[in-house]
Amino acid sequence: MKKRLFHIGIIGVLALAACSRTEDVLPARVEDYIRFGMSGMEVEAKSTLVNSELPEGSQFGVLGYCLAQVAPDDTTLNSSSGSVSWDTKKELCRPHLFHNVSVMYSGGACTYADPVAWYEPANYQYTFFAYYPYGNFELLSGEYERGTPRVKFTMPFNGTNRDAELVGEVPDAMVAMAENAVRGTNGMVKLEFYHLLVGMNFQINNYNEDPLDATQGETVTIHSLELKGTFFKSLEVKYDEGWSYPGDTFSGTYTLVQEGEDVSVPYATSLQNVGDRTLLFVFGESDTGGIGHLGRDISLEISYTFMPTEGGEYETKSDEIPLSLNTTPVRGTIYTMQLNFVGDSFVLNMVLDSEQWEDGSDTDITFE
Repeated sequence: MKKRLFHIGIIGVLALAACSRTEDVLPARVEDYIRFGMSGMEVEAKSTLVNSELPEGSQFGVLGYCLAQVAPDDTTLNSSSGSVSWDTKKELCRPHLFHNVSVMYSGGACTYADPVAWYEPANYQYTFFAYYPYGNFELLSGEYERGTPRVKFTMPFNGTNRDAELVGEVPDAMVAMAENAVRGTNGMVKLEFYHLLVGMNFQINNYNEDPLDATQGETVTIHSLELKGTFFKSLEVKYDEGWSYPGDTFSGTYTLVQEGEDVSVPYATSLQNVGDRTLLFVFGESDTGGIGHLGRDISLEISYTFMPTEGGEYETKSDEIPLSLNTTPVRGTIYTMQLNFVGDSFVLNMVLDSEQWEDGSDTDITFE
């Protein structure tokens, strides 16, 4: 998301607009409620990843702003500030329209309790902030706190044991901002959501071939596959002003192939999306770069049977491979960790998964 600069003269500008009054008569409202809607979207709820639709019955939170206060120590709303842009008035704005309001998506419509009507002046400028899913965010800004709001997303894990299995789904955390919106003709607010997390898929490729017969090769059998480490736990967002990283962590193991549930990959084939899951990670600060932005001491543990020995016997091999990346992961991007078996070698590659979140920032989800 883009950073925007403060306008230092905000208090003076709005003080003049208030004409030294300590109280304003608020403008009338129209018989049209602020709505959040989506067009041309089908409901689907088969994955925690969100690309073009929200799951049926899901909820996102909203904060809504329009009028600024008369002064930092005077919470009276100033009706003259309605037409002023967000960058100019935000230092005196609090979420007087919506504060941590839950909006539900169901049956193709977005609804919330106690609908709020638009103000009558057509030139008023409103700003809305949203966060999805509602239950996985903590709102750090109070109802009377002025300025850009802050929210915190936290992963649903608390363990400190690197070998303990991490059980449960991580939601596809997203945020949105609609700046300087006006009432328009249909009363709808357009929200464009942005992914906060980094995704990782795993793929096994068997490129081995028989040196005497290129049409033949050995089958790879994966007996277990685990990702272990200490991972960043939370991320704070201050919307148009950037990110911050609390630095808290959790430890554990993501199991992709359970021991005792062997997976076979014949020669010249690939097994995509191993474990039928995309792992999602919080992006954090790191001195080492690369995968260090996802945590520390991260490694891949694999047990497999592949090429026979010189004596013709097949042996099960177990490796623990520390992971490292030359490229710093990007929020909103899914990567594929490729486990390539070539000849008698085992090689890891990290590539961008161009099929999902392909632009590395936003989704196809647009509320309008």
